[in-house]
Amino acid sequence: MNETEKWLEKLSPSELKHRDSNENQMNYYKDYPKQYLYNNQKVYLFSFNSILKMALQKSISFSNDLSDDTTLLLNQHTRYSVVPLHVHDYIEINYVVKGQVTELIEGTEYILKSGDMAFINTNTVHTLLETTEKDIIINILIKKEYFTSNSLNYIPKDGELSKFISQCLSNENNQSSFLILKKALTLKPLLLNILGEQLKHHPGYRRVMELYLQVFFIRITREHDYALYGKQNLSDSIIPYIETNFRNITLKSAAEHFSFHPNYFSKLVHEQTGKTFKELVQDKQFESATNYLINTNWSISQIINEIGISNHSFFYRRFSNIYGMSPSKYRQMGQQKEITMK
Repeated sequence: MNETEKWLEKLSPSELKHRDSNENQMNYYKDYPKQYLYNNQKVYLFSFNSILKMALQKSISFSNDLSDDTTLLLNQHTRYSVVPLHVHDYIEINYVVKGQVTELIEGTEYILKSGDMAFINTNTVHTLLETTEKDIIINILIKKEYFTSNSLNYIPKDGELSKFISQCLSNENNQSSFLILKKALTLKPLLLNILGEQLKHHPGYRRVMELYLQVFFIRITREHDYALYGKQNLSDSIIPYIETNFRNITLKSAAEHFSFHPNYFSKLVHEQTGKTFKELVQDKQFESATNYLINTNWSISQIINEIGISNHSFFYRRFSNIYGMSPSKYRQMGQQKEITMK
């Protein structure tokens, strides 16, 4: 165990206070704005500026290359603290250096062990549950302004993780989403090195910390054991959107509408609906085709064009597979049924 780890293990005055007193810690948050109820629990709004005013112990502040204002804060999570459900106007990273912690995110508990990390976007309801003296968690709070166009250049553009991170940094993205990394052990020494530089204050330590931080974000994009999560009620929104836009919708345009990268969006749609995006669109297209066949005198070619399918051969083949007959036969049987009903 090196000097930095010993420093992290030592309980701070506030941690000792939380451990030894029976005070109601929720009183600390009485002046924080309450957003809404989630599963009958109050959800608080944490702003980056309000966190700065708390004068957290064992913390390091960073600014971007355009301003001296603090736009990133790295600190140790306060053990024995009670934190309510909250959302925030910044991105948050929780990395478990030692021990473990249970994180409640969007109503689901995720157990993070040593080397695991959560990357939480804005507007995502979450909290860290009970911790003990053995549990060392490093939090990184990031305003989107921290990443200037210059600093974004060092983050790789290819790969699902890179695109997810870039999407989180987009000012247009207000959807709840998060990333869980498992066994990201290469990140631990980078964080310890940053904290070690802060402790020793060697010449040039600020620049060294900034460089370690850049490498940290690059290393995140290289991880392989991860899970991406997005808006929990996406399925409630995507179906009506497809019903309105199925004639000219694309995966890219739909993903942009919901503020997700197309690959991530495609994965979410399948996870939450049980169907691929393409299947959902085609379901609506062929449903509409049957309606036009029964209720209009349009030619089949006109109907195919109306529902947004360009390949006529595909339409006939797919229609036959779904309904077991040709479009003409379907129209004939449907119209005969209507005459009988009258």
